[in-house]
Amino acid sequence: MKRRKRSRSRVRNSVAAAAVGALAAGIVSIPASPAHAADTITAADQEYFSYYGLDRARAKGYAGEGVTIAMIDGPVDTSVPELKGAKITAKETCTITSSNGSRTHGTGVASILVSDVYGVAPGSSLLSYTIAFGNQNDQASEDCFGGDGYVGKTEPIWVLNQAMNDGAQIINLSASSDDGNDQMKWTVARAMSSGVILVAAAGNNGFDNDGLSLSKWSGVVGV
Repeated sequence: MKRRKRSRSRVRNSVAAAAVGALAAGIVSIPASPAHAADTITAADQEYFSYYGLDRARAKGYAGEGVTIAMIDGPVDTSVPELKGAKITAKETCTITSSNGSRTHGTGVASILVSDVYGVAPGSSLLSYTIAFGNQNDQASEDCFGGDGYVGKTEPIWVLNQAMNDGAQIINLSASSDDGNDQMKWTVARAMSSGVILVAAAGNNGFDNDGLSLSKWSGVVGV
């Protein structure tokens, strides 16, 4: 895709989770840190699991089999017990040095999506894309950018299109972003015309924050 000049858009961590099928649900509880064997998190520890009827969906065999979800977030620690057996593929687009905060956030959101213990869609395949979060002091290396100073592989626009190229049916961007240019407009239009569900965070506070979320675009689910 055509690159554009380095953006001043703000990309900040938030919590968002995509449900399988036509339903997209926002979850506001993630593990504070990756668990260890002695303190494994259970479905009973996650209030949303029964609130959204995920226990009943599991009982009926609805687990997201055959669905591909893309998660744009921090890197995922697949060694945590909650992600044992999960179908996660890291789709790194360039070299990013992520903070512990970004890694914890990415691992927590991945667990909400595909954990066999309490995930929304444990049977789905998860494609994990890492981006650099400025508020976490993540660092993107030179291979993330073009040699002429143009933005490349660390911005949401680029990664959203890459996820669609890779066959994602649902894309979850766990970040707020004020991208409002034509490239983002056509990226959202592409998702809508392709039947791809876009879910983006609208902040962690209890008020309307569409101005800093991709949910200001029609066709994007804001949570």
